[in-house]
Order: sequence, then structure tokens, then C-alpha cells
Amino acid sequence: MKSNKTKNVSHNSKPLGKNALEAARAGVPLNLKLIPGVSEDEPFLIDPDYCGKSYHVKNGEIYTVKLGIHSDPKGIGTITRDSIVACSIPTKQSKNLQITALFAFTEIQPTIFMDCVNLQAGQLFTAEYVYHSAVLQANNNSKGLVLSDDAVQIM
Repeated sequence: MKSNKTKNVSHNSKPLGKNALEAARAGVPLNLKLIPGVSEDEPFLIDPDYCGKSYHVKNGEIYTVKLGIHSDPKGIGTITRDSIVACSIPTKQSKNLQITALFAFTEIQPTIFMDCVNLQAGQLFTAEYVYHSAVLQANNNSKGLVLSDDAVQIM
């Protein structure tokens, strides 16, 4: 005689537990803002807490500039695959230079995320890109993916 009862069984033949709801931290910060005056068809987002910060630099020193989404390091990673990154580094002498990066990735399509940093000094200085140094690094991946030098525009 067959029983009409069914069992909840997993792939390893152990009974499954009760339904559960798990919380996960989002990698994309909730405080992103649209850049004023951009097209609604191609919106640009920034993180107002980080984008456009200014730093004083000394001529002759070497600095590492990290641009991207400053997401929760314990959260779900952002910019992990199917991403497009473009970075612009001005090399003209100035007392004030802005390095800008644009990111497009599936989680926020068709929006483009922008981050930038302002470098300032009391005298004229230049910025130079160190070839083979651009890395795409998610908040949960310490090694990252080395990007092609084609991702960086030297102006």
C-alpha cells in the first residue's frame, strides 16, 4: 500500500529544514545620487560621500588612487563580472587635477556610476599612470582583476 505523504528531501537525502528568510547586505550603497543635469536616458550616479574628494599631494611622491563604489565589505560584491570600466588621468601640469572613472555593470544598468578624486598642490605637478597597475577589485575580492591599459585614457 502506498502512502499519500510526501517528504521534503534534499539532494543528499536529508530532510530539509523549515522555510527561512536570510538577510544579506547589499554591496551597492543606498545613498547614491543622480548627477544633476544629466540625461534621463543615460543617468550617471555618484556616491556623494566619496566622489570629488580633494587630497593634497606632493610633487615627486607616488600615490595609489582607488576609484569605484565604496560598498559594504561584508556585503554582496559589486562590479564583479560583465563590467565596463574607463578611467581618465590628465597628465598636463596643473595645481589641481581630477582623475575620473566610469563604471557600467549589470546590477545598475542602464545607469553609469562615476567616481572622481581631485589632487591639489601648492605648485604645478603632473600625474602619471603606472602601466599595468589598473585593477578591478570587488569589495569581497582582495586580488582583483588586472585591467588592460586600454581602460585608461591618458590626456
